[in-house]
Amino acid sequence: MIAKNDLQQPATKGDLRELREELRKEMKNGDNKLSNKIDKVDERLSAQIKDVDERLSSQIKDLDERLSGQIKEVDERLSAQIKDVKDTLSSQIDGLAKLIKDQTEEFQIHKLTHQRQDDKLDNHEKRISQLENVTP
Repeated sequence: MIAKNDLQQPATKGDLRELREELRKEMKNGDNKLSNKIDKVDERLSAQIKDVDERLSSQIKDLDERLSGQIKEVDERLSAQIKDVKDTLSSQIDGLAKLIKDQTEEFQIHKLTHQRQDDKLDNHEKRISQLENVTP
């Protein structure tokens, strides 16, 4: 430490060099302490980041499992509903197909009956014409 008498004397180059060396040592010591503190903070932050990352990974995995289960349930429900709609449509289409088939058959029957009646009518008209031609 510097004595009071030394403070009243003008500083020499040696004093300034000595002071500069002391300041450098103190700065280096402060730098080392600061570096150590930064390293400790960095280690704590790294540990916290790792912990947060592990927790997030676990939560994401849990969410993924839950969502997969829910998606599977929705898929099963939709499949069942689609099957029900398909069955309903199939039965309705079958009913319509049967109705169309029945109507077609009925139409064919009416057509044949109508042709027979037309043939009889034509034949009847021919016979009447022949009778009229034979009779004076």
